[in-house]
Amino acid sequence: MKKWFSNNAKWLIGMAGVLVLMAAVPLTTEAHGRRWSGADPALIVNGQTVNLYVEWETGHACDIRGPVELKVLTPKGADTEFLFESNDAFDCDGDGNADTVITTNTVVKEGRGDNIVVFAKFRGERGTRFDTRVEIHVDNEIEAICQGHVNSKIRCNGPEL
Repeated sequence: MKKWFSNNAKWLIGMAGVLVLMAAVPLTTEAHGRRWSGADPALIVNGQTVNLYVEWETGHACDIRGPVELKVLTPKGADTEFLFESNDAFDCDGDGNADTVITTNTVVKEGRGDNIVVFAKFRGERGTRFDTRVEIHVDNEIEAICQGHVNSKIRCNGPEL
């Protein structure tokens, strides 16, 4: 009995150590100190739900000025229904109350191709620089992630729909 306990105890201690190491190793880009905040307008294209996650590095929400401008080109002849704009509220003056709301302003147009294309513009104060990105999700699957910076346009080519 003592031998069984000794071997199992060693195995359990070893597995606990492996689990601790796995928990300490970053598995996503968010774990590398890059966390993202954002908004997610949505539409339906040819029966598929398309979420557009427009994101900025957490900590820079108060540096965004005005709505995030989005232009979405849908596939030629696609049956498209715009579902909703998005907004998120942030505490920018540190009083514990959400006092700044960031919204999206989305324009949806028919494109010339077979895929969805998203153009995004995040505005910030002149001279401000931080990373932004667009994620295109179709039916809860990530189809594209496109990186950019505040005050520059991001073009993100999504899948054929």
